[in-house]
Amino acid sequence: MIDNVFTVIKKRFDLVDAPLFFLVIGTVFGLLFVFITPPVAGLDEEQHFYRAYQVSDLNFKADRVTAPNVYGEMGQGYGGSLPTSVFSVINKIRNSINEKDLSYRYEEVGKRIQVPLNPNERVNVRFDNTAIYSPVAYTPQAIGIGVGKIFNASPVILSYLGRLATLIFWLVIMYMAIRIAPIAKWVFVVLALNPVSLFLAASLSADVLAIGVTALLVASILKLRTYKEKLPAVKVVALFAVMAVLALQKNAYMPLLLLILLAPSRVISIWLKSLLLVGSLALGLSWNVTILPIAPQIYQYFSIDGHISSHDQVVFILTHPIGFLKILLWNIFGLQSLILNPGIAGLAGDTVLPFWTTLLWFVVLIMAATLQEKQNQFKDIVTKNTRIVLGGIALLVFGAVIMSLYVGWNAVGSMEIIGVQARYLIPIGFLLIPLLIGLRKYIEFKNIDSIMFVKVTLMIILTASVITVAVRFTYGIR
Repeated sequence: MIDNVFTVIKKRFDLVDAPLFFLVIGTVFGLLFVFITPPVAGLDEEQHFYRAYQVSDLNFKADRVTAPNVYGEMGQGYGGSLPTSVFSVINKIRNSINEKDLSYRYEEVGKRIQVPLNPNERVNVRFDNTAIYSPVAYTPQAIGIGVGKIFNASPVILSYLGRLATLIFWLVIMYMAIRIAPIAKWVFVVLALNPVSLFLAASLSADVLAIGVTALLVASILKLRTYKEKLPAVKVVALFAVMAVLALQKNAYMPLLLLILLAPSRVISIWLKSLLLVGSLALGLSWNVTILPIAPQIYQYFSIDGHISSHDQVVFILTHPIGFLKILLWNIFGLQSLILNPGIAGLAGDTVLPFWTTLLWFVVLIMAATLQEKQNQFKDIVTKNTRIVLGGIALLVFGAVIMSLYVGWNAVGSMEIIGVQARYLIPIGFLLIPLLIGLRKYIEFKNIDSIMFVKVTLMIILTASVITVAVRFTYGIR
């Protein structure tokens, strides 16, 4: 009897395809992350909340204000006028952290959940580090907050509504990417359900939209390589919209726009590809011009020690190219390796996943990459030149991420590059999909139901991640 029940369950589980599995599992564990994580306890989530609220007021550009930074030090910077309740409630919740074990007092959240918004009572708030982000990066969060404001919801409720809206947007975008992808759907699923990625999707982070749009653009370009005729005008506009949104994310992701070059000329003419590329780049650069005055304020906002100057750091790199190369290699492969640093896989600042979950996730990724594709056009989609171009773009993005952090956040000539986190590197994973699926030539898993293994193991990894977050915030165990 038990064997029959197990057989029936397994058959039904086998019928769940990649897009549906992602949607169900992503929704379940995403909601768990949304509500287990206390308000503004995610990565820089306090500042993201302030910026998202500002965007929900249709104030798209940060204002110059005089207000305290995150350490309470008064000074001039960039931010805006927000309801006093938003600032005071978030401040009190953040200050409710137990100083001994860094656990959160969930009862403080309950006390503040009924505090009225009173949107007309305002105070200036600084959030220099998120003030530089385009309002496009906060569209999902702002919509969620905006809906809550209609009903005069409290600041705590608004923070949760912002998270829910962000999660929904991300689930929809990723679902579309997996549906569109002509190959390696399970690799897309494994990358999407990386614990760091899913935790971010359940927060107010500005990185969420960038990750989702990158996946959608990669899937769309791979799909275009299967087309035989010219792309309809409606789809050209949709493709440009995706590129424009990506261009208005972080500058380090701009090399991703070069993916359009992989679209076959029979589908999109060379001049149209050039127009899409130049148009999206122009949008991104136009935002950069508006935030030039804000950029120098960021390191001051956090009171980072040491001589930090973007100009002087660039001069150092240009005048000491070999020295900078040594610093770069040391940070990638040396004892200070960015790759081996467990903190890079952090979820909520100091919350680091157990090493076995990270290791197991890579095993699942490799197994998903070795699954046999049913599509006959695989060789047409992923050629040798395609792999070279994607690998080159991946290196450009990686270099841009490292360079931007070194120039903007690190003391001049510093040997250690601080600030590198997994969330900045997640988009690169989608570029490596054509390279990963090449592993099937060398690796074969025999006598294993690979898809079942991928499904079950991903659920185990995410369960462990949710427990890790719950224990971290409840008992302060990291």
